[in-house]
Formats: sequence, structure tokens, C-alpha cells
Amino acid sequence: MFRILIVEDIIETLRQLKALLTESLCTTENELHQIETALTVEDAHKLIVQARADKRPYDAIILDLMLPKQLGDSTEVDESLCLMVQRFMPSTLIAHITAYTDDKTVREHLKNYHIEQIDRSFALSKTDIDYAQKLVIKLKVFLYSNQLERRLTQILGWPEASASIKPNQSKYIRMPGQESLTHEIAALTRDITRHWHDLDEKLKDQIRRIFYVDDASDIIRVSLLR
Repeated sequence: MFRILIVEDIIETLRQLKALLTESLCTTENELHQIETALTVEDAHKLIVQARADKRPYDAIILDLMLPKQLGDSTEVDESLCLMVQRFMPSTLIAHITAYTDDKTVREHLKNYHIEQIDRSFALSKTDIDYAQKLVIKLKVFLYSNQLERRLTQILGWPEASASIKPNQSKYIRMPGQESLTHEIAALTRDITRHWHDLDEKLKDQIRRIFYVDDASDIIRVSLLR
């Protein structure tokens, strides 16, 4: 399950983004994600504080850069939420959306706080007619790549183990509970197959060090190397 927070002061845009993410990220009937929303800086601040207290950080936060501090306030460039997330949830993806990409303060914020975080942040202009679809694509690459990387580490001790495993040595991997491991690998293989097109190229190359992946056609086939 992914935990996502959308902070957007335009109610209709907020509803549309939540509906789009809910539909796009749920690939099975049982795959339910927690997508929370906030209209103001104050509301988002409370949710982030609570997530930190519960030790349940968000996987991704979609932040409009122009927000009111409270309902009824005028909108202005807000940096506090972004800086808060970077400090307390460093592994969380920050996706900025804004209709003011030419605004000097917006440009300065992106330059000062995100230029070194290529893998953990990006910005999209709401003036781009396809920005919502681009948002979904970027989110899926980040979320599914991170999810599979964590599972590879848990199940196979990857990437530490894979660094010393040659393609023809994968059959020598040994872990306690072999029957359980077999089921875990089978489930992992299914997930790699299901989300292969959403993974970043770096992770795909690393997966191929342990798994055989046939992606020459629309039907993806994945199995452990023999």
C-alpha cells in the first residue's frame, strides 16, 4: 500500500488528481492505497506531523507551490511544507505542481532546494495540458521501483547479495524457510512482470543480474536465472 498526500487549494483539481491516482495505481481489486488530501498549508502541516508521529511517512507528496495558509487566505508561494518533508521524510518523493513556473520565487525554490534531488523530486506545470498524465507516469516509476527494490532486499538480501552473484550462481542462494522463500519469489516475479514497464532503467538492469526477463513482446516473462 502506498501512502500519498495531495496538497492543492482548488477543490476540483484535488478531486480529479485523487481519482486519477486511485484508478492508475490500483492494478488489482485488492490493491488499495491511502491517498490523503489537504486544501491549505495548515491542514497539510497537521497531516505531515501526524504521519511522522505515527512513523508512517508518505511515499509521495504532491504539493502545489501556491497555497493559502488557511481557508480564506490568499495564495502565496509556500516553502515550509517542502522543507519539512525533506527534513523529516527524506525518502519521500516531492512532486511540485504549479501554474506559475515563471514566477521568480517559484524558480528560486526549485533551484535552491531540488537541483540536488533528481531522484526525489520533480516539478510540473499545470499549464501543460498533459501534466496530470505525466504526474502519474513519474509517480509510478518512483513508487513501483522503490517498492520492488525494498522487496528484493528483504527476500534475497539484494543489492548486497546480488553484487557478488554471477548469473549462473543464482541457484546457490540460500535462506531460512525455503518453502516460504519460494512463495515470496513467485510473488515477487509476478510483481516484476506486472510493473516492468513502470520501473526505471537502472533498476531493470539490476533485476536482470538475478532474473531472466523476456520483454521482447507485450507479454513479459520473468524467472530466476539458472
